[in-house]
Amino acid sequence: MSKSHARHGGLSQDQIRDIYTNKGGKTIRQMAIHYGVSEQVINAVRREQRQRRFPGKRGRIALVNV
Repeated sequence: MSKSHARHGGLSQDQIRDIYTNKGGKTIRQMAIHYGVSEQVINAVRREQRQRRFPGKRGRIALVNV
């Protein structure tokens, strides 16, 4: 059994991976109901996993930072 993550509403790593990959093609709302967490948690999980997977893709960079 995977360790649950408190900052993600007690989801296990397997559940986090399932949410990120979304092989079932569920909507955010459907995943929130299925895993028993809020839609904000689902969005936060997907955002964090995307940043971990693609660390160089942070979006636009302001000219002052270049």
